[in-house]
Order: sequence, then C-alpha cells, then structure tokens
Amino acid sequence: MAEEGFPESVRLGFDVGANLRLMPRFNEKDPDTFFTLFERVADARNWPDADRTLMLQCVLTARAQEAYSALHASECMNYAKVKSAVLRDLLCHFNRWCSAASVESFDGLCDLIVLERFKNSIPPRIAVYVSEQKAATALRAAELADDFVLTHKSGFGEMCSTSDRG
Repeated sequence: MAEEGFPESVRLGFDVGANLRLMPRFNEKDPDTFFTLFERVADARNWPDADRTLMLQCVLTARAQEAYSALHASECMNYAKVKSAVLRDLLCHFNRWCSAASVESFDGLCDLIVLERFKNSIPPRIAVYVSEQKAATALRAAELADDFVLTHKSGFGEMCSTSDRG
C-alpha cells in the first residue's frame, strides 16, 4: 500500500537514484544555466511538478536549500514556486553583497565583479592581503598583489603552489 502524503509518482516507484544521475549540479553563480538544463531533463522525462521538486531538492546546495526549506510544505510541491523562491533568495544575497560593497552604479558593479574575479585568481595568501588592505578596485588590488610578491619574493614559488589553493 502506498504511503499517504507522497506524490503519486513517488508512490508508483519513481526511481530517484537513476534520475539523479541525469541532473546537472546546482551552481549558485549561474542559476539560469542550471534551471535551463534541469528543465530540459525534466521535460524530456515528462516529470510532473511533484517529481521536479523532488529532484530539485536533491541537487540544491547552501542558500538554495535554505530557500527551499523556508517554503510551506504545500509550496514545496509546486516547481514554479520553488524555482521562484530559490532565484529570489539568490537575488537578495546579490543585493546585500552589492550594498555591503557600496555599489551604486553599473560601472561600480563591473568594478566589483572584476575585483572579485581577480582575488579568486591569485594565491589565497595574496588575496587575504589584498582584502586586508581594502582594495576598492582591481587596479589597486593588482598593485597591492605586486607589492606583496616583491616584498615576499623568496617564498613566491611556495605561495603559488596548487596545494595552497584549497
């Protein structure tokens, strides 16, 4: 006998494990691509909303999981509501990030993104130094990184090792 409270497809033996192998990995930095790929798989497999939300909760991570778990139980079965909640939460996080960085214009946002990408591309010790110096632009961050490398010249090879990148 089927368990009450589960979607019909789950009661009929929907194979979560087999379908999970088809799922793209969730990426908070590129949710649009994730949802496009996810929906293509779901459409190809003719999944109803209940199956989509079941599979979605299996691949969500971090903030997206928190957004999902904050929904009322009845909303968790509605794919459009789950997707909307996840995207809304990521947008709120993005807005808080911009606000904390005092971004007030599109150019300011571009500068912030370039700065963050630069810091993610350099060895962690140098990135920490650049952050501690509160570099506001990528140009200033590059100058600080150069100064750090010149000051710590003897250990530069060790700083750039792959084991230092986490």
